[in-house]
Amino acid sequence: MGGAIAQEFAIAYPRRARTVTIVCSWPKTDPWMHELMTQWDEIFTRQGYLAWSRNSWQWVFTHRFYQNPENLLTLVNSAESAPNPQSLDAYLRQSAAFRAHDALDRLDQISTPTHVICGEEDIYTPLRYSIDVANAIPGSTLSVMPEVGHGMFWEATEGFNRLLIAFMRENEA
Repeated sequence: MGGAIAQEFAIAYPRRARTVTIVCSWPKTDPWMHELMTQWDEIFTRQGYLAWSRNSWQWVFTHRFYQNPENLLTLVNSAESAPNPQSLDAYLRQSAAFRAHDALDRLDQISTPTHVICGEEDIYTPLRYSIDVANAIPGSTLSVMPEVGHGMFWEATEGFNRLLIAFMRENEA
């Protein structure tokens, strides 16, 4: 949702940011994404927060993330001990907002220097979406991180931070 929010912010408030970074996002919810959200709604409704979380992690992390058993254990422990886990009502509202996202025909209004970053192996918001976002924003920069998925900032924190900081420094003026 952060990438969708960044798109809307950049359209509505072009002078309130020096740069915009849109990470692992999509320009408009298509039928494929709608179906994924329908399935996730069903999982959350019938099985709850932890089952939904475990399913979504399969879409967020690459197979390399799972090679270290501690990674999954950390996620499960964090989800199980969350003091305020997302409620079904809150999740369904977020899902509805996700489905309603459609900025594609307005992205050309973004005039702020924009960096679109995506993971080469992102199956949740596939590369095709980031290409569409970048192509719709005049002068944007597209960076594709190799061998990472949607959770790139967890799987390749240093590489992600380098890309992010380099773009911001290039556009400091």
